[in-house]
Parts: sequence; structure tokens; C-alpha cells
Amino acid sequence: MKKAFIVLLMGVTIISCSKDDDDDSSSGSSLTNTQKISRTWKATSMTGEVMYNNQSYYSEDLFVYFDDCDKDDLIIVASDGTYQETEGATKCDPNDPDVIGSGTWAFINNDSKIVLSDGLFSDTMDLVSLSATTMVVSQEDYWDGDSTYVFTATYSAQ
Repeated sequence: MKKAFIVLLMGVTIISCSKDDDDDSSSGSSLTNTQKISRTWKATSMTGEVMYNNQSYYSEDLFVYFDDCDKDDLIIVASDGTYQETEGATKCDPNDPDVIGSGTWAFINNDSKIVLSDGLFSDTMDLVSLSATTMVVSQEDYWDGDSTYVFTATYSAQ
């Protein structure tokens, strides 16, 4: 799952971004984006879409190709600007460490993008939507002047 998450963090630009302005139902106060993102997330879907001349040409569910042991991995985003990716309830290899990735994160461009860095690589992805329960991120990978591949992932708060 780390590879899939990192793939979404590389080379990002999407045409439209929106952020949900959800209220914290427990207190009724509006949450900041840092408060919304600072929680444990699990991927629930991932799609890839080929765009040609800014029109959708082909879309595919990429999540079906992930092993169950990768689908349950968790991403813990902390308000101090750090994150960790951990193995979920099942490990693909019982000898794998519990923490399989870590680094720092930050919002940029008026909270419309997220930058993650693991110390070696720094990747940016578009924040398509963010609430206290759901996060959708996307990025484009340019193939040539007319074609792009758009990765979109949805995460649910745990």
C-alpha cells in the first residue's frame, strides 16, 4: 500500500479541487483542515483514468489489484506535520515491521494540495475533498502533450 500511496503523492495537478466544510458533530464547531486530516486513514478505493485531450478515455478500478493484506494498511496523519504508514490487521509477510513508512506532510496552495516527504522524495497531490470522515486525493501523470493518467484515491477515517 505504501507504493500506492506514494504513487498518488507524485507529480500532481488536477483541474478542480473542493474541500468540504464539515462541522465536528460532537461539538458543533467548524474543524480546520489540519484537524480534519489529523487522524488515521484507510484506503477504500483507488482508480486510474486515462485522459486524452482533457476528456476521459478509459477508467479502471485499481483497488481490485491490491492484496487484502495491503488494503487494510493505515496512514496515521498527525497535527504536528508528520505521518506514518502502518500495517493493518494483516501483514503480507509476518516478518514485516509494523511501521512501513513515515515522513512529514504540509498543506500548500491554500490547503488545495498536500506535500509529503519521506526524507528521500517529496511528493505533491491534490486534495479533491476533505471531511472529518473522508479524504479524496488525486494526481496526474503526464504521458505526452495530449494524454494524462489521473490517479484518485479515497480514504476513510478509522
